[in-house]
Amino acid sequence: MSATYWPQEVARYLHEIFGFEHELIDMEQSRMENYLREKLTSVPLESFLVNVPLSNSSEEIQQMSLLVEENESIEGEMVQDDEDDF
Repeated sequence: MSATYWPQEVARYLHEIFGFEHELIDMEQSRMENYLREKLTSVPLESFLVNVPLSNSSEEIQQMSLLVEENESIEGEMVQDDEDDF
């Protein structure tokens, strides 16, 4: 299961077991990334990080940006590998 598409798999599973209805169930995978990015912008993540010390140093922000870019690159390679299997 790809990191981008796991929410759809969960929605489909919940639909199958409990009759859960959600727009992710039938969404084309090409729309999934933008949809999830848009929906996540409204999630108040800071409320979940109450006891986590956060720093605003530019060095730490740059390190996090590099990690995010590296992760996205790895995910892209994984999706490409998955597509090669079919």
